[in-house]
Amino acid sequence: MIKSSSELIDSAAQARHAAEKRTYQMLRLVACLVPVGLMLAHFNQGADTFPVAIPFMILFSVLFIAAVAIDGLRSICLEVSAIAVLFLTWFALGWFGNWQQAQYEVQALLAGGALLGTGYVIGSRNGTMKIAWRALIWALAAFALISGFEYLSQSGQAETYGRRLSAGFGSANSAATLFAMSLLIASASLLVRFQDPRYAKRPSGERIAYLAQHEFSSLILITVASACLLMTISRAGIAMGLLVFIGLIGFELIRMTRRGQLQFLKRRRFYLGLGGIALIVLALAISGEINPQHAEGLLHNVEGRLRTYAIYWELWLEKPWLGYGLGSFNAVNDGAATLQTADALVPMGAAHNVFLQWLLQQGVLGVAAMTFVMAVVFYPIIMALSTPSSKPRNFLRLVIALTVLVFGHGMVDYALEIPSIMWTYAFILGLAAGYSTQTRLRRSRSAD
Repeated sequence: MIKSSSELIDSAAQARHAAEKRTYQMLRLVACLVPVGLMLAHFNQGADTFPVAIPFMILFSVLFIAAVAIDGLRSICLEVSAIAVLFLTWFALGWFGNWQQAQYEVQALLAGGALLGTGYVIGSRNGTMKIAWRALIWALAAFALISGFEYLSQSGQAETYGRRLSAGFGSANSAATLFAMSLLIASASLLVRFQDPRYAKRPSGERIAYLAQHEFSSLILITVASACLLMTISRAGIAMGLLVFIGLIGFELIRMTRRGQLQFLKRRRFYLGLGGIALIVLALAISGEINPQHAEGLLHNVEGRLRTYAIYWELWLEKPWLGYGLGSFNAVNDGAATLQTADALVPMGAAHNVFLQWLLQQGVLGVAAMTFVMAVVFYPIIMALSTPSSKPRNFLRLVIALTVLVFGHGMVDYALEIPSIMWTYAFILGLAAGYSTQTRLRRSRSAD
C-alpha cells in the first residue's frame, strides 16, 4: 500500500522528533557528567599534579568529542575553530616551549579548550543548558558541604587548630576563589527566579516557599559557599568575592527598581547603603579584621610581593616575545634566586599574578594570543547583552562578574593556575558563548 504525501510528511516529522529526543537525552548525560568530573578534580588538589590530571584530561576530551558527535558538526562555530587553529599552530611551531616541561600545562589547556567547546554545545540548547547549570550548582554545593564538614570536624584537634580552610587544593586562597565563584553562581540563579513572572504574581507570604521549592540547591550553595569562603580567612579572596557579589546584586536590583519591580526601594538611599556596605567590606579586608592572623604582616606582604613582581618583570625583559615556555616557571624562579633575592623567590611556586606569569612563560605573543581567545569567546556574550531579548540575561552578566573575580584575584594569587578552577571557568564561558550565540540567532529569526 502506497502512503500518501501527508503520511510521509508525518513519518518524517516523527523520525526527526525521535532523533531530536535521543540527541537531547544524550546531551543531558554529558551535561551532568562534566560537573561531576569537575567536582572530583577539585577534591584531587585541583588536578594540580601530572599523574592525577591525566584521567581528567582524557575524560573532558572524550566528553567534548561525544558532545560534538551527538549534536553534529554544526556545533563547531567559527569562534571555536579559530581557537583550535591557534592552539595547533602554537603547538606545531613549538612556541609552548620544551615539551618535557610544557606537556602538563599544554594538556591542561587542551582540557580547558575541550570544556569550553563542550559548554558551547550544551549552552546552545536551552534544555541542556538548564540541566548543566543545575548539575554544576549541585556539584559545587556537594564540594562545599564536604569541605566544610571536614574542616569543622578537624578544627578541634590541636595540630589543626586555627588552620585555614583550603578544601582539596592545599591552598586557602585558591579555595577562596572557587567558593566566591560558587557564591556568584548561586546568586545568579536566585536573581533569575526573582524576575520570573510566576514568582512576582504570587502573594508575598508564598514567595519564600516557592523559592525554597524551586531554588533549594541554590539556597544551599549560597549558604555553604559563604561560610566556607569566610573560613578560608583569605583577605584578597573574601574582599574580591564580597565586592563582586555586592556589585552584581546591586546592579540587578537597580535594574529591577528602574523597571518598577521594587517600589519600596528608594533609589538614592539604596545606592548609599550599597556603597557603604562595599566600603565597610573593603576597609575590613585592608585593615586585616577579615584575616586577623595576618593583619600585622599586611604591609610587609605587599612590599615583598611588589619586590617579587619587579624581579619577574626583569626576567621577562630578557625574553620578551615568547618567554621561557610553559612549565618553565620553577626553573626560571630557582635560577634567578641569589642570596639577595632568595627570601622573595624561594617560597614561590607561582608568580601570584596571572598576567605576569603568562607574560614570563609565553611572552608578548602569548599574551596577545590569550587576549585573542578571550575576545573571541566574549564577542557573542557582549553582543547578546546589547541585543534586546525577552530571555533573562542575568547569566551573561554573571559571566562578566566571574571574569572580574577570577582575574582580579588572579592579580595577587594563582587560582587560575589550578587546573580544576581554570576548567570550571572555561566550562562556564563555553555555556555563556553557546547560550548567547543561540539567543542572538533566535532574535534575528524572529525579527525576520
